[in-house]
Amino acid sequence: MHVINPGSTLMLKVNLNNILIDTVDSIQFYLSRTKDNNPTITKTYKKDGSDEVQLNNGYFYVPYTQEDTLNFLGMKMVYFGIQINFTNKSVSKIDYDIFFVQETIGTEIIENNIPSIDTTESYIEADFDVVYVLNISKEELQSYVESSKINADTAVAAKNDAVIAKDTAVEQANSASLNKDKTDTNVTTTKQLAEQVGTDKTEVSEMVTESRAILEEQRKLIGLMPTIYITQTIEEMRAIANPKEKDICFVLGDVQSAYMYYTTAIDGTALSNPTWVWLTDIQLVAPSKDYLLNILQLATVATTGSYTDLINKPKRYESFVIVDDGVWDYSAADKIKLTADLVSIGNVYNGAVGLIQTDLDITLPENSRKAYDYDYMDLPTGGMYQYTFLYDGSYYNWSRTVIA
Repeated sequence: MHVINPGSTLMLKVNLNNILIDTVDSIQFYLSRTKDNNPTITKTYKKDGSDEVQLNNGYFYVPYTQEDTLNFLGMKMVYFGIQINFTNKSVSKIDYDIFFVQETIGTEIIENNIPSIDTTESYIEADFDVVYVLNISKEELQSYVESSKINADTAVAAKNDAVIAKDTAVEQANSASLNKDKTDTNVTTTKQLAEQVGTDKTEVSEMVTESRAILEEQRKLIGLMPTIYITQTIEEMRAIANPKEKDICFVLGDVQSAYMYYTTAIDGTALSNPTWVWLTDIQLVAPSKDYLLNILQLATVATTGSYTDLINKPKRYESFVIVDDGVWDYSAADKIKLTADLVSIGNVYNGAVGLIQTDLDITLPENSRKAYDYDYMDLPTGGMYQYTFLYDGSYYNWSRTVIA
């Protein structure tokens, strides 16, 4: 018997049997003076934990303050009910349970007297069975069955799902019969769903059987395919372990021949001594270099390695060019002697490499990057700087050394 003390804090520890919490959107817990659709106090559980009711170790803890329980002062009994709202928009409601109300004389409201699991004056544990009401159509089930026909593995998974769905549907029908006046329509729908699932289960089972038969036929066909062996001598061929009917062996020794293994005679009778039977002599020919080159259609430079055989030859620079105005035409030379204290470079391309010799500390192009040791060495008297760059399509990457 459950008893409420008006003016005391109250914690309800509620166990909802068979609840699948991943399918739940929210749960309302009602306390009402009368058994109607207008609850006096409602407490809510939300999946994100943002409301008053908390889920801990499989139990829902529903807190009621002193002010909450005082609503029932003078009552003989109150009614407790639950509504479960599922993520698929289905709703399950649990019948009212009766809580008796204890008589009390007076109550002092204590500030910050918050109900908790450990300190609450009244602590009630209650168990309820959950009845699931599915929100699914026959067309959705048919679509599910059709998609299961994609392959045998999917069909097996669909079969298992169909069995579970059927069992769930039967459980729904049994539960609905306990409260027939409220669930006549739902019982009829659930039975139809169970019949449809049973039909789908049969179809899936037939598909699984058919898929297994096809797989077995494929295995037989693979087993009938001949195995190809290659040996150097007839003795090695005869030493092959467990050859089967019509396997082929190529013997590549002094006399190159092809053989086939027979275990039955022409009339189909089994041979007492299965044997390798000569089919034909074969000749292995090594193709010539010219024959291969003719097939590959290689450019001349691929076989000669000569610079003169290149097509679209790159610039080939031979000596330094003197630049005294700082304007370097890279298409004319890849290395220069510079007498100006700055340089700009034209007609350069991605991957280009260049070299400058000068006795000046020059100003580089804006899109330049210097090596970490670029400024490491000072120029001695009579010495020269040697600058080198690699252009990557966006930046000149510079290094600098000192030469005598």
